[in-house]
Amino acid sequence: MEKTAPDEAQLTLQFEELFRQKSDNDGQPPRRAAHTICTGLLKGAFTIEPGLPEDLKVGLFEEAATYATLIRTSNSRIEGASHKVKDGRGFAIKLIGVPGEKCSSDPRFQQSQDFVLLNTPASALSTLRHFFNFMHSFFNSPFIWFFLKGLFNGHSFQLLRFARKYRNDSSPLDLRYWSLTPYGYGDRAVKFSLVPTSGYKSALPAVPTEQYLTENMAQHLAHHEASFDFMVQFFQDEQRTPIEDMSREWTESDAPFVKVATLRIPKQDFRTPERFSLAEELSFSPGHARVEHRPLGGINRVRNQVYDQLWKYRMAAVNKEGYEADLQLFQTLV
Repeated sequence: MEKTAPDEAQLTLQFEELFRQKSDNDGQPPRRAAHTICTGLLKGAFTIEPGLPEDLKVGLFEEAATYATLIRTSNSRIEGASHKVKDGRGFAIKLIGVPGEKCSSDPRFQQSQDFVLLNTPASALSTLRHFFNFMHSFFNSPFIWFFLKGLFNGHSFQLLRFARKYRNDSSPLDLRYWSLTPYGYGDRAVKFSLVPTSGYKSALPAVPTEQYLTENMAQHLAHHEASFDFMVQFFQDEQRTPIEDMSREWTESDAPFVKVATLRIPKQDFRTPERFSLAEELSFSPGHARVEHRPLGGINRVRNQVYDQLWKYRMAAVNKEGYEADLQLFQTLV
């Protein structure tokens, strides 16, 4: 199913250098080069459904269990902290204390299972080369020139699809999220999705404030828990559910979603300096996964290496070794 592009190794190094330069150009110490703006670090519980059919009892989902969970919500934009600007959203999940063999050889990530999700089912860009060219132009050109150059190069469809992701949302807790890229499910391939099921939904302010997404999440979790269904959809064939083309949505008519777990986020006050500081020090990566759920496709292979190297680079810049969340940290986190 997977196909390696001839220039993948070269592009991986170019991606790493591109994002490292972006981090440095944004000031010191270097920040995340993608999903820079954190809107909250939340504590939750991820519960594997009891009584799953035998064909779904794979890897993480083999047995019913509940895992302590940290969730970093973020804005897609790389620059600017204002929530008023229309944007895409990220939802990175870290399960703690997960047994089993892991994809990462780093001893720090032997008890972790991450899911890195976005509020869109498909990208505007299809291949590694398209993605690199797009990001290089985006990082190095004034926006108006970047936009006009895209039109002249015949990329108007991609620009329109890219722009459609960006909007004002009521709250990160109200949105549906997708993995965008595929992952293993034993000897099969899947994509993941997180579907909101909370009884409470935030209202979009008539005049959004600079921090309205964080404020709406805080209001939600002051009085109500938040909940999501965690779903999987299975690869069918390369025509309907391609592995390497992240611009192609796996439609539910071709690949129905099946619930395998529930994410619950209890009432809490997350607006503390400790939470926001930890959110910047943690590493979330598709490669922090059980081997049964290994990340698939060229985009994921690049992400595995680039995310790891940039995290180490950011930690070294502040004279830290970098560490992973464990149950003790989870229990004592205010």
